[in-house]
Amino acid sequence: MPLGPAGTSMELALQVPELLERYDALDTASSTFLSEAEALLSDCQRLDHEYQNWYTDSLQPTTKTDIAPYSTKSIDSFPTFAALIRNRKLSNGFVFADSKLSSLYRQYWCCQYFLQSTIAQLREYLQTSPDEFPGQQLDQPRSTSDSHIDEVVFSLCRCIPGLAEPITGAHGHIAIFLPLRIALMHFRSRRLWEWVGWAEEVSAGVFYRGIRPPAIKDGDYPEAKALLEASE
Repeated sequence: MPLGPAGTSMELALQVPELLERYDALDTASSTFLSEAEALLSDCQRLDHEYQNWYTDSLQPTTKTDIAPYSTKSIDSFPTFAALIRNRKLSNGFVFADSKLSSLYRQYWCCQYFLQSTIAQLREYLQTSPDEFPGQQLDQPRSTSDSHIDEVVFSLCRCIPGLAEPITGAHGHIAIFLPLRIALMHFRSRRLWEWVGWAEEVSAGVFYRGIRPPAIKDGDYPEAKALLEASE
C-alpha cells in the first residue's frame, strides 16, 4: 500500500538520526576516517536527493493550485505572539493553508537543516585532503550550502509565530521546540548575536502552563551577553 506524502516524509525523516549518529562517531585520527566520511557523505547526498524528489512530487504541486500552501504575513497578524515578543527582529511569519501542510513543511525544513549542515561539514573535512581522497567530487561551493542553510533556518523561524497562537494549543507549543532549537544552534554557530537574542526572548516568552523546551547548556557566549545587556 502506498505510504502517501506524509508517510513517505516520515520514512525519510527517520533515516536522518542514524546519519547524525554516524557523523558523531567519526574519528579524524582514525586510519579509516576518510573512507567512512566518503560513505557517510554519499548516504547523506542520497537521502537529500530522495527528499528533493519527495518535495517536488508532494509539496511543490501545491504551489500550482489556486490556494498557496502558505502565505507571509506581518508579525502584527499574530496578535498573541506580537504581544508576548517585543523584539521585532523577525518582521513576518508564515500562515499555512492547513495544519497538515504546516507539519510537512516544518519536518522537511528541519531535516534539510541537519542534512545540509552535515553535508557541508563533511565536504569541508574532505576538501582538506584532496590528495589522499581524490575520488570525492566537491562540486557545490560552501557559500551555496551556507545560503541554503540560512534560508531553511529563517523559514523555520517564520513558522514559530503561528504556532504560538492559542488556536494551536499545546501541540503548537511543542511543535516550536525543534525549530527554535535549530535556530539557536545556527545563530550561535554563525555568531549572529542579535538573532540569538530574538530566539532566547521567544524561548522565554511564548511557552505557558509548564510547557517549555528541555534546558540545554550551550556554554558562555560573552558577545551575546554584552549585546543583551546593552539593549536593556
